[in-house]
Amino acid sequence: MGSTMGSTYRPADSIGAANAPVELEQLLKWIGVKVYKNAIRLRDFFIDSDKLRKGIVPRAKFRSAMGMAGLSLEEVAFRVLEAHFDAPGAKDSVNYAEFLKQVEMTEEYAASSPPHVLPTPMMLTPATTQKRAGFGNLAATKNVTAILEDVQQRIGARRVNIKPYFQDFDKIHKERVTRAQFASVMDKMQLSLPPAEMDLLMATFADPRGDVDYIGFCNTVDPAY
Repeated sequence: MGSTMGSTYRPADSIGAANAPVELEQLLKWIGVKVYKNAIRLRDFFIDSDKLRKGIVPRAKFRSAMGMAGLSLEEVAFRVLEAHFDAPGAKDSVNYAEFLKQVEMTEEYAASSPPHVLPTPMMLTPATTQKRAGFGNLAATKNVTAILEDVQQRIGARRVNIKPYFQDFDKIHKERVTRAQFASVMDKMQLSLPPAEMDLLMATFADPRGDVDYIGFCNTVDPAY
């Protein structure tokens, strides 16, 4: 890995040095590899500090999020990122949305990432679909899969992260929301479905109490987050 990063910038557990220049391109490449190899859901660490979903956070929050994500940087490296991704009009803030976009555009990140395909969760097999939602035939399972593929394509086209909107209803981290809350988020994110399809989707991800497992849903339609 060291040879791909160049001689000026040498990533290790802690990167950068006060007496050596830090190249932005090499830094982003290093972060891209770390994010993928360690399956870091980096966006989630920033979202917690961005309640209004503006795509920016204070510099202190940016550094804290990077640290919690296990991305240890020296002061000089943070300064390079903060200068390049400075958020105009917001004092001492970082445009983390643009930062994430550029990390995901690095060749290292793209080369490490598998093709973005819809996973086939266990719950979508005929047997488990029947058990969870009361469907007893393969056609119902195919219908659910088609709905999920449609939702995934719409999310991918808009590049939105839907999980935080469900989390706004889940203050005690149960990883569940009510059917009304699930439908509300889908409508807010312009992912509304015909009533019959919405009922089928919610039934597929329903828990024994009838609430909706939004984590399972998000992991299925948007595994990148």
